[in-house]
Amino acid sequence: MPRLTRQEVQWISHALQQRKDKIRLTVGWQKIYQKFPCGRQDSGWLYLNLADRDLLREITRSDTGVDPLEKTRLGNRTALADQLVDEKWSHESVQAQRIYCHSYLAPLVVKGESITLPGGSSLWLDYADLMLSAYQAVVLVENLEAFIYWHDFNLPAELGPSLVVYRGHDGSATAAKQFFASLPENLQRVVFTDPDPAGVAIMLAVAGATHGLVVADVMALKAVTHQQRFAQQLDKYSRLGEQTRRGSKSLQGYWQAIFSAGIATSQERLCKGGLPLQLINLLA
Repeated sequence: MPRLTRQEVQWISHALQQRKDKIRLTVGWQKIYQKFPCGRQDSGWLYLNLADRDLLREITRSDTGVDPLEKTRLGNRTALADQLVDEKWSHESVQAQRIYCHSYLAPLVVKGESITLPGGSSLWLDYADLMLSAYQAVVLVENLEAFIYWHDFNLPAELGPSLVVYRGHDGSATAAKQFFASLPENLQRVVFTDPDPAGVAIMLAVAGATHGLVVADVMALKAVTHQQRFAQQLDKYSRLGEQTRRGSKSLQGYWQAIFSAGIATSQERLCKGGLPLQLINLLA
């Protein structure tokens, strides 16, 4: 028996949801008609009356388990395995809400269970399973290596129990961004980036960020700065002066120090040098 493909189901869904009674017979629709001759062909068009559309809907439901008049079903492959003929048609990745995280001055609390991880390790989990009430802050870390070596940084005393999250890449970056933007207002939302123009731009771009974790003495980096990198980044992020003026005095001061000294280096330098870090308020 012929089977409908995922693309063909999408075409059928669009036609039925739009209640189309006339569809151009593209190559794709010709294949659908060859599999299930529903409607009437005439001069390069496929005509569908109400009965034809009802029949096409039933054919699609019977063949695939998908109702073309319903919105896209939510769930990953496992969740939809007993609903669809082909669970690979799921639109939702199992990675959709998964972030890389560990904790600071508190255990990870996942589904009500406290987990103490050894240094340098982390979990990849669905952020909906985290108990955020265990923390005063959530820290978003730009680079993977800085995330891994978090406990080796010279962290400020004012940073309390924290959930530490890697900014991620690909799907994990999307999940981290969504998670950070959804955090409750009672939590400090801290961004930790490289001390350079790109790092300041990232700090400004993170939705919901309230604080930055930055080097306390920017001038201590003068001897290890990458001048060419600074120039390239400054050219790319040429409006940082204007953008930081919309933030706090602390943010403006940090950017002015980076700008005046021409600083462009890495979080890894901060870690290896044991340079003290401080929290700055980005908003006031």
